[in-house]
Amino acid sequence: MKKRFWMIAVLALVLTAALLLPACAKTTPTTTSASTPATTTAPVEVKTIKISYSCPKGKGYSSGEEWFGPEFEKRTNGRYKVEVYGMSTLVPIDAVLDSVRSGVCQIGLTSTAQFAKDFPLSQLTITPTLGWPGADEAMYQASNEAWQEFSQIPEVAAELNNGFTFLTNDILNASNLVMTSKAVHTPADFKGTKIGAVGAIADLVTANGGAAVAVIGPDNYEALDKGVIDGGVMSMTMATDWKVHTIADYFYMFDFGCSNMLVLMNTDFWNSMSPEDQKIFNDVRQEAFRVLIDFEMNSYKEAIDIMNAAGKTMTQPTAAEMTAWKKTVNEILIPKWRADAKSVGVSDATLDKVYNEWIRIRAKYWEKYNLPGEP
Repeated sequence: MKKRFWMIAVLALVLTAALLLPACAKTTPTTTSASTPATTTAPVEVKTIKISYSCPKGKGYSSGEEWFGPEFEKRTNGRYKVEVYGMSTLVPIDAVLDSVRSGVCQIGLTSTAQFAKDFPLSQLTITPTLGWPGADEAMYQASNEAWQEFSQIPEVAAELNNGFTFLTNDILNASNLVMTSKAVHTPADFKGTKIGAVGAIADLVTANGGAAVAVIGPDNYEALDKGVIDGGVMSMTMATDWKVHTIADYFYMFDFGCSNMLVLMNTDFWNSMSPEDQKIFNDVRQEAFRVLIDFEMNSYKEAIDIMNAAGKTMTQPTAAEMTAWKKTVNEILIPKWRADAKSVGVSDATLDKVYNEWIRIRAKYWEKYNLPGEP
């Protein structure tokens, strides 16, 4: 009887202990008193970068932006989300500067020619005969390094950082002349034509009796096809990206200067990034430029092969024609560049300085990379 009693007692004790254990193991609340505040982990803020540019997806310089987005997201472990808006679907092309300043987009790409009054000094670098020839590795390296040095001239830096932060300038392939109605080999041949052009090239056209029509690169094919223009200044990659060779017969390989894309960033957003994220950003942007130039070089070579297969003739300028073009540049475009810059407050002294510096810088990198011909 005693044995049974003790067995029942032990069993009751075990059951009681089992019931009490969870209560004993219960964790102390994180807010037991004012002296021991709760400790919680705040969620990581994800910042969004919206990039606006005019090129369609999968074509031209879009390649660099489309690669940059996912890569930057990955390397920052999702601290940033990157949204790319090609074909000016976020903001109109003529609103890019104000949109970057206000933060509607955090990054905007635009050519200097689109905003001549905002970048009067930078216009010089895309003037015919003062740009870069071809679309090969040497040209890209020379143009990139030259522009980085040019952008450090104090007066140039001031216009490149006017309410936004200048990141880089993506130099694109050299532009040539594509015509549907007749061949143009000298400035005088522009008389009576309608040419898709902006900036210095538009000045060149109008000074020689032609009409300049503001057409951005992606719209050249449609404008040519509909007869809005008789010709346009564009990269030969228009043959791969937009099949321009199917509606045009005259391809004049005079160097009308390289297209360019200033990469501008909202200053407040840039300053809000940690130094570590800024470094990651710059590293990925540099690699994105490599993606861009590989795409551009490959598409340029493909375009030349396509036009050769289609029996198209790509005419090189003669020595006499080159003389005529350079004469027009020196007599018309350089004075026009100076007059336009002075109209927005640039002094003669600054113009002299920037002109001489660009000629020096261009020659320096032309020689360094052994580019063909003379600078």
